Amino acid sequence: MIIFVNASNIHTGGGKVILNDFISATKFFNQINFKIYIDSRFNFTEFERKNVSFTKTKKRQRFLVCFEIEKQTHNDDIVIYLTNIPPIIRHKCKTVLMLQNRFVIDYFSLSGFSILTKIRINVEKFLFFINKNNVDYIVVQSNSMSSVLQKKGVDKNKLLIIAYTNIDEQEKITNVNHQRQNNIFLYVSSDDPHKNHKNLIEAWCLLSEENIYPKLIL
Repeated sequence: MIIFVNASNIHTGGGKVILNDFISATKFFNQINFKIYIDSRFNFTEFERKNVSFTKTKKRQRFLVCFEIEKQTHNDDIVIYLTNIPPIIRHKCKTVLMLQNRFVIDYFSLSGFSILTKIRINVEKFLFFINKNNVDYIVVQSNSMSSVLQKKGVDKNKLLIIAYTNIDEQEKITNVNHQRQNNIFLYVSSDDPHKNHKNLIEAWCLLSEENIYPKLIL
């Protein structure tokens, strides 16, 4: 069996974090071969393993990756899409979509985004909903995302809710006695408009009016 992974649109941000950890986890599956399609800008040299091969993909070639995968798959293989968008064809083997971007499935105001970003998000929404039946399972990270998809007509039996955990970090936490500080809130994110920094700061101001002063780190 071979596990094919389409990550051809990932090279930065949260997608890169997930891809890095996915590749790191392959060390626990030495008997399985992985073939991963990556963005040409993604640096994979630190992940070189005998059971993992990489194929670099240029931006204009992303649309063709699903056809290349289909040529190579057999019925007992698995295809995983980390792209947030399902393939435009139905593969002969089990196909899984990892969905992290809520913009693709839900309505949010796009004010503050550039015209190109607005166009991209709307195109991704369109591609998701016309191709959602081309996957066997959709993995989401929360019950709320699962609920949105069910309201949009996705069968609940094909939805898998998996909370993201960094395997290597989890091992460190297990082996080291950490003390939790309950009065500190750390928010790690980009400066994109939808990250709601303004609302978060306003909420902290409201807390201060109630004489509640947790520490906020942005």
